[in-house]
Amino acid sequence: MPDTYLERIVVWAAVDGHPFRDAWVNLAVPVWSKNTHNLLFGPTGGDGSLVISIEDIRAGIRRDAGLFPMDYTGDVAWGWPFSIELLNADAARRAIQAIDLWGLDATYPGRREQLAEFAETGATLVGRARIEASVVPEGSAKVAVQRVPPGGDK
Repeated sequence: MPDTYLERIVVWAAVDGHPFRDAWVNLAVPVWSKNTHNLLFGPTGGDGSLVISIEDIRAGIRRDAGLFPMDYTGDVAWGWPFSIELLNADAARRAIQAIDLWGLDATYPGRREQLAEFAETGATLVGRARIEASVVPEGSAKVAVQRVPPGGDK
């Protein structure tokens, strides 16, 4: 399926029926060969929503390929389901470590601080959170929502 059909993915996150503000998600974009692109998006807004445009996805893929060409050279398998999941505290801390290790502060201005705050406060709610995702236009792609396993909010 060509990527030109997908316009955006809309994500909603809630905790106990209330919008989950400032949450972060990992979007796994499948490829035909090499590594899956794991793209970090966030934070969610006050209504618990986050819009990920096709341009955002393409930019993340280009960034991965530019930083790590040996790992991310495969063509995106647009017909395969994308996978999306909420970050928990450990995942947020690993993202911070990657930003530090690879010197990505300039690539992602302000993201380190936002993730650190999320890891200390909001990530404790992930175990009680619910996430939904839809694609626009409807049917243009598949998105599998991954649930945080029990104990995954540590």
